[in-house]
Amino acid sequence: MPAPFDLALAHAVAGETALEIDSLDRLSSLIDASLVSVTQGPEGATRYRLLDSIRAFGHEMLVECDDPDGIDDRYVDACVSFADQIVAEALEAFTPGVLGRIRDRFVHLAAAITRSLETDESPARAYRMFLPFYGPTGARTEVAELARRIRRRWDVSAPLEAEAWAVMGMSTFLAGDSDEAVTLCQEALAHPDGTALAKMISHRVLGFTAAQAHETEEARHHLQAAVDLARGFSESFARELLISWAAVSIDPAEAPASLEVLDEAAADAARNDEAVNVLWAALGSAFQHVLLDDLDAARRTVDAAVVIAERSGFPWSVGAAHRSMAGVLAMQEGWTPAAPHFRMALEVTVSVGDIEGAAVTLRAAAGAALHAGEQDLAHSIWATVPPRRGQSVIQSLFRTEEDRLIADLGPPTPIDLASSLARVRVLLGPGPDTADSAVPAAAPTPAGQTIRFGTCELDLAMQEVRRDGERVHVEPQVFDVLALLVSRRGTVVTKLELFDEVWGDRFVSESALSSRIMAARKAVGDSGRTQTVIRTVHGKGFTFIADVVV
Repeated sequence: MPAPFDLALAHAVAGETALEIDSLDRLSSLIDASLVSVTQGPEGATRYRLLDSIRAFGHEMLVECDDPDGIDDRYVDACVSFADQIVAEALEAFTPGVLGRIRDRFVHLAAAITRSLETDESPARAYRMFLPFYGPTGARTEVAELARRIRRRWDVSAPLEAEAWAVMGMSTFLAGDSDEAVTLCQEALAHPDGTALAKMISHRVLGFTAAQAHETEEARHHLQAAVDLARGFSESFARELLISWAAVSIDPAEAPASLEVLDEAAADAARNDEAVNVLWAALGSAFQHVLLDDLDAARRTVDAAVVIAERSGFPWSVGAAHRSMAGVLAMQEGWTPAAPHFRMALEVTVSVGDIEGAAVTLRAAAGAALHAGEQDLAHSIWATVPPRRGQSVIQSLFRTEEDRLIADLGPPTPIDLASSLARVRVLLGPGPDTADSAVPAAAPTPAGQTIRFGTCELDLAMQEVRRDGERVHVEPQVFDVLALLVSRRGTVVTKLELFDEVWGDRFVSESALSSRIMAARKAVGDSGRTQTVIRTVHGKGFTFIADVVV
């Protein structure tokens, strides 16, 4: 297995005719022998991981015996079954849970497609496994390259070909190649066996490519065609496309009508528990309010979008919401309040390997800085932008400024991605803190005591952190995280426990927890690299390891 896997996948690959409980027993035996480790997947689901040495040994054994039991085939078939299931669920409603499951299985789907490329005479299985990539995966370049490999490998037809080509067009567009995306979708539309789904996806992509070129009339023509097609098989998709139709306009005269459509679609989406559509409508509304120069209304809208995104926990949602918040703040209040939200959007995209998304974020950040009159800063940020051509389906608030930067400085050309990210993190500063509604952590240490470790003091009565005798400013949630970890020193505090104790029943993303851990480490002179105070226990949580004096 090239990535963490669940019990269902393990059972399918094992090819057992017995119950899943038998496969679980075998996994338990491997865990007891330290050959398999347990980790935590999305929403607390149990995942298993093979040690690298064991996986390499197993692969050697398969090669030597020429895989007589068909393990590779069962692995591909299991991924095909998952793809079929997730596509069926997505047609019902494109929820954060569906998106999270696609991202969780991305490595397996990509590996299975690669195996299919090596062994299959027909593209049938590869096409079925590619369809879930309709949604954002974070690996835009990798998905676009898989699409090209599939197209080069086979010159024979197979079921779902038009649908696969349309999804390839979507993935290619998100990776930044609009010309290839248009070609793929035009071929899908002309395909003799193309279904309404294939045509709907194709028109959606053509609508977005036209919107990026500011050809609003053509964009709306394609998006309306997509809406009409979607109504025949998925009301959820129809709502998403109607929101897109209203959001792509860049004409202030059309903004009031667009806002009416967006408000109605958002209300329908909320009644049907479609968080992705509610968020998408909020981001579209914020852009339309900016067109009307009503920045107060835009701010209220993006405030709501950030809450929705944090509750969803899906990285695309969190990054898009914070990027929009940053843009509105840059227009309304200037660069300083906007920078932390650009930082959050950057960290979320980088955390899932979405370098194209990071490029979109940093292009917008440079444009925002230029708009706010920070020319030197804008130039410095521009020098850190990855040279990826990733596109966003959300309109840029700073298209004019980004064009000016390209005209003045040329396209982005950083040499080293790691050093570029390190530099831009300094330029952007820390991420935002949303601690206003924090729930204090329950700590067994008696109130009023001061806990000392190294050169630091944690004053529970005053809710203060001091280092070398000087007070260190920390936000309430950061203090709560520290207090909980100290109170449980020497034991692992899981992420779920941190969420429950610090945030209570409030829905937040892992990126919010990561930012608090980072701030807590900084406050006590620790870092993710040294980990002399707070140690990360991969796949489980965190533990406080410094010597303590109470």
